[in-house]
Amino acid sequence: MPNFRATVRFLDLVGPDVLAVRKALEDRLQQSGAGKWRVVDVAPEKGARRQGATVRWRTDRDIAAKLMLTGAAMWALWFFWTLVD
Repeated sequence: MPNFRATVRFLDLVGPDVLAVRKALEDRLQQSGAGKWRVVDVAPEKGARRQGATVRWRTDRDIAAKLMLTGAAMWALWFFWTLVD
């Protein structure tokens, strides 16, 4: 008889932190007698945001364009300055 592998997503897991939720989930699975299992990952929902500093370079995505424009403007100033001399 062939073996199969299933991926199951549990929603609405509530707890104070990731470790507490993982421990509660492992306890429930152990009590259910579901055979061989392994909890691979427990992550907060995407709607839940962590508090802290935001990453500056991710909010300013067009920094490369700004740097290129600044470089082109500086080169143009240098070129015309040397042309005047």
